Order: sequence, then structure tokens, then C-alpha cells
Amino acid sequence: MRQIASQVWLLAIGRLISQLGSGLTLFYAPIFFVSHLHLSSTAVGLAIGCQSIFGVVGRLASGSLVDRVGRKPLLIAAMVTSAIAAAMFALAQDFWSLVLGNLLFGLGIGLYWPANESLVADLATTSDERRNAYAVTRLADNLGLGLGIIGGGLMLQLAIDYRWLFWMDGLSFFLFAWVILLGIRETKPTAVSDLSPWQGYLQALSDRRFQLYLLINIMFTTYVAQLETAIPLYVTRFAGGTTWTVTVLFTVNLIAMAAVQLPVIRWLKPDRHAQALGKAALIWGMSFIFVALATLQPAHSVGWLIMAMLGIAVALAAYNPTASALTADIAPEQLMGVYTSLNSLCWAVGFAIGPPIGGWALDQGITLVQGFWGVLALCSGGIWFLLQLLDRLLLNTAATIDT
Repeated sequence: MRQIASQVWLLAIGRLISQLGSGLTLFYAPIFFVSHLHLSSTAVGLAIGCQSIFGVVGRLASGSLVDRVGRKPLLIAAMVTSAIAAAMFALAQDFWSLVLGNLLFGLGIGLYWPANESLVADLATTSDERRNAYAVTRLADNLGLGLGIIGGGLMLQLAIDYRWLFWMDGLSFFLFAWVILLGIRETKPTAVSDLSPWQGYLQALSDRRFQLYLLINIMFTTYVAQLETAIPLYVTRFAGGTTWTVTVLFTVNLIAMAAVQLPVIRWLKPDRHAQALGKAALIWGMSFIFVALATLQPAHSVGWLIMAMLGIAVALAAYNPTASALTADIAPEQLMGVYTSLNSLCWAVGFAIGPPIGGWALDQGITLVQGFWGVLALCSGGIWFLLQLLDRLLLNTAATIDT
């Protein structure tokens, strides 16, 4: 990791600070809005769901602006917008103020990801360096989030007014903006594409390599959606677990992900990006088998679930930085923001598809639920096959360019 640019480490520090603030409120915010604002769970869910609306708008706007205006202005705008949203959460008194806060927060997230991914791609010059750089920044995210979750829980145990956690979250965004403003150099290409924003998106979507990758990435993000939505319900409804069991399992997953992030990237170093993603897909499949075994062998359910969460941690450690690095390698320099924007939108699509599918399966009874995990495991083999096709396509393109 010594070849990673100092700017990447500085960016990672900023991301750790920002994620620490986010961790303070991540799991506890819905509880606060229900218990202290006396809103229904449905109302809070609808308000939080509004994030995705402006999240899509922010990603599409950021994708083209990043390539024209620059990485730093968009990152700073994202942090300021997110800080204002955190302040609105701290001051929220009713449903509509909560909705407005979530719309702003979704916009901030949408502006952030294309700018951040483009910046990391610029700061690391080679394909291997990019995978390492994305791994370091993802590690910072996980560490910050984990520390924030622990800190938020401790502060609530001390009976500190919950609204202060939102103010601290907002402060973390401003601190990250300060790091970007004073410490990070602008990396926007000197030559700007003469394509209009929509022409840039159309060019990216006509790229056969990127088309196949986007399909694969949507399948991956659908898997991630099961981790955050279907698995917790499965644990409590079918595997005999409690909310405390879910807390322990996700803590294990978060700690494991931080612990294995850099070793996994070293393990994958000999592999091309598509090959590395293929390994991630197979590990996801194995993990889903472990999830199914939690009800097929109920006497050992906790052990199988822990194995599943450890496997998912390895799969995510392989997937997240490699997917970002692959996107950066495919993207033309002048359209980096557009390509990273579409890559980020895969998460919106995956989280639109995944939860309804998982929710439907969980409502059908134990036999179909076990079959659902089996189907997901089989689909991982399909993802692996598609990645072999993508790998050949990328190699053929590289060979054509060389000749």
C-alpha cells in the first residue's frame, strides 16, 4: 500500500470523519423520529424513502458537472448540502420537515458519489493502484461508520439529547468539506468533452463493455439489498433470532469487513478486475447457502449465520473497491463523472428491486424462503459466467487498442 498517493490517504481521513458522524445516527434516527416526534413507522419510512428521489437527481447532475466544473466543487457542495440536511433533522418537529431533510440528504449523497469516485480514480494512476486506493477509502468508511455506531449507542446510554447527534453529524460533514477545500487538489481533466450531458450518458450506455458491467453490478447491489433488508427479517422471523441477534451479526459483519479489506485486496492482486468480481460472486453464493442452513439446521443457526456474515464481509471487501476500479478503467478520462454516476445509480436500481423481491419471499413461508436463498446462490454462478464474458470483452478491447 506504500504506492498509494498521500492525497488518497488524506481523502480517506476526511471520509472516516464524515462516516463517523453518519454512524452516530444511522440505526437510531428512525427510533428517534417515531418515539420523540410521535410519527408512525410508516410515515418515517416514507420520509426516509424520499432520499432516493433526489439521490437519483443528484447522481445524474453530478455525473456531468463533475467532468465540467470539477471534483472539488461538487464534493464541497455535497458536504454542505448534507450538513444542512443534518441540521434540519436536528430541528425537525413534524413529518414535512423530516421529508425536506431527507430530500436534501438524498441530494447530498447523489452529488457526492460520482465526484468522490472520479477523484479517487484520478489520484491513482494505474489499474492496481486504483483498486488499492478504493480499498483504503472503503476501509476508512467502514471504520468511521463502526466507531460512529458504537459512539452513538454510548451517548444514548448516557441519556444525551438525541438532537445533539444530528448536530455532530452536520459538523462531521463540514470538517470533511474543510479537508477537501484545503487539502485535496483538483483533478478535473484539462480537456472538457464537447458532448452535452445527455450525449455523454448516451455514449456511456452504448458502450458494450459498460452495458454488461451495469447488468452485473445491478445483480450485485440486489444482493447487498438482501443483506440490509431481507436477512434481518429472516433472522427474527424464521431463524429464532432477536433484534439483539441481528445487532451482533451486523457488528460481526462490520468488524470483519474492516479487518479483511486490505488482506482481501492483496489476495486479489494477481486477478484482473472481472476475475476478482467473479470470486466475490461465488463467495456471495456460498454465504447465501449458509443463510439457508440457519433454518435447515436450526440447532446450529447462530453458527451458520455468523459464517454467512463473515462470508458476506469478504465478498463486500472484494466487490466494492474492484467494482469502482473497473468502472474507472472502462471510462474515458473526459467522461469519468458520467461513468461513475451510472455505476452509482446501480445501487438505486438494486435497492429498488431487491427489497420487494426479498419481502415477497419472506411472506411465502419457510420452504419458499429457503428456496429463495438457494436461487440467489445459483444466480451467483450466473454472475460469475457473465463476468467471464466481460473479462474476454475487456481483453479483446485492450488487444484492439494495442494493435
